[in-house]
Order: sequence, then C-alpha cells, then structure tokens
Amino acid sequence: MIATVRTIAAALLLTLASATMAGAMLAAGAIVSSQSAAASELVMFDSKSCGVCAQFNREVAPGYERSAAARVFPLRHIDIHSGNVDFALKIPPSMTPTFVFVDNGAEIGRFVGYPGKEYFYKIVNSAAEAMLKLKASQGLGLGQTALPQPQIN
Repeated sequence: MIATVRTIAAALLLTLASATMAGAMLAAGAIVSSQSAAASELVMFDSKSCGVCAQFNREVAPGYERSAAARVFPLRHIDIHSGNVDFALKIPPSMTPTFVFVDNGAEIGRFVGYPGKEYFYKIVNSAAEAMLKLKASQGLGLGQTALPQPQIN
C-alpha cells in the first residue's frame, strides 16, 4: 500500500511539473468555460446514487477543510452528470467517486474510488507535499515546503 501511495505521488509530481504548460494552454483559450477553477483544488466527481460517495461524505468531507491537505487542495464536489466542469479534464470521469487534482485550471492527476479515510489521506497528503515542493522550486511557494505532520481528521 505504501508503495502505491509513493507511485501515485511520483506520478503526480511529474504531472505537476507540466502544470506550467497547462496554464499556458489555458491562457490560449483551452479552458472549458469562462469561469475558471481555483488555483489548486481537489474536485470530487460524485452522484446522489453513489453509496461510496455517501460514505466519503460521512467519513471525510466534514473535517477535510480543517486538514493540512485542504490548504493546498481545497475540496469541491461536482455531480458527475451535471457537465458543469470549469477546468480542462484529460478525460471525462466515468465512475464515482473520481477525485481530480486541479492546478491553474487543468487536471494534473486523479484517482478513482474511495479506499477508506486513512488511505485517502495518504494519497492526498502525498500529492499536497509534492505540490508544495514543486511550487517552492518554482519560487511560487505557499509559505511552506512540507505539510504539518499528517493527521487523519
């Protein structure tokens, strides 16, 4: 499981490095709608009929905004059937829940499913750490280069 989290974090770090290019594409008009997404965020595609989404909403959503990862990737929900996407997706999500990491109006990574609260936070904290390191290396730091000790809220 730890190897999988590290693999996801490494893949996100590589993808995050191309975020500058994605930002340039968006500036050239590749954005899906006129309303842009937040600088960085975690978007959860869900559905009212998704039992796993309901479990996530009970176990994680109420405390996520107070988590260290939320400072880097605040959480936003989008109904998968709404078509109301205001950032560039690599491919449309087809399953719920799908969690998409967004930076500068473009998808930079994703994972599908809710593997439980502990594993969810391992994935999201690893991605947030990678983003902080990338932003710091680009001189765009968020005032820190590492998350506080990860906590499962």
